[in-house]
Amino acid sequence: MFHVQPLSDEDKVAALCGHASERGFDLSHDVAEYLLRHGRRDLPSLMTVLDALDRYSLQVKRPITVPLVREVLHSGPDGVG
Repeated sequence: MFHVQPLSDEDKVAALCGHASERGFDLSHDVAEYLLRHGRRDLPSLMTVLDALDRYSLQVKRPITVPLVREVLHSGPDGVG
């Protein structure tokens, strides 16, 4: 029998930073914490948002910062949020 433990916020931040690193960019601790505070908190949703942020940041040629995340999350039906 396996016992599954939910991830702590620190584990989620580490997972987000690791996923960002695999995609070839650095994710600041502030951005990861912002995502946890202002988005859905389950890991699949967080990864989906992170992938969308990566694509968007490349399109607009801006780094992934809290202001960019805020812009994307609150952009309405066309955004991620």
